[in-house]
Amino acid sequence: MPGTCWWCGGPDFGTDVEVVGDLVLVAALSGVHVFRASADGLLAPTGYLPGRTAVLDVAALGGVVYLADGAGITVAALDENGALSEVKRLSLGKLVLGVEVNRAGEKLLALTTNKLRRFEIGGNPYAPFEKNSVALSGLLYPWMRVDGAWTYLNGWFGTQTVEGAAAGLMLRGSHDVRDWVDGRIVRDGVAERVAPGCANAYEVWEVEP
Repeated sequence: MPGTCWWCGGPDFGTDVEVVGDLVLVAALSGVHVFRASADGLLAPTGYLPGRTAVLDVAALGGVVYLADGAGITVAALDENGALSEVKRLSLGKLVLGVEVNRAGEKLLALTTNKLRRFEIGGNPYAPFEKNSVALSGLLYPWMRVDGAWTYLNGWFGTQTVEGAAAGLMLRGSHDVRDWVDGRIVRDGVAERVAPGCANAYEVWEVEP
């Protein structure tokens, strides 16, 4: 990819991918790269936004893009030509490991080292404001997936499940797997888990109501 690693000066390194129509956003160590995908599968660069530090995650709601970079969230605008520009910066004072938007476009979830924080975005998606949060037990949870009212978190040696109810975020369940958890995908009541490294395992779980 174009650009260079912000700390080592070498080739850039991707951390996450988000697709908006025929535009592909790639979060990377140096910032966010935007490409347009053609019908034959080729990618043409259309835009680039440097990150304040490494961009660990990216989430998009139409033309509004949220970046987890450093100790905050950068809100950016994506135009139809694939150009990306910064609009607002939310400083959270904690390392932001992940961001997700629910498909209804009403909330933004930010995952920090010890909390899952919920922001309202229904009124103005370019100006999120924090509504509530829930403390996370255990070690680091650097990966999450939002599915309706539920948020599934993966981390060191386990997972946690959080429900977004009217009273706020509530921790509902956890699973201690004694291994790093990666790539948990939730769909139709089934969770698929890939555990790389020493375990090298693949599991399928049922998600109880």
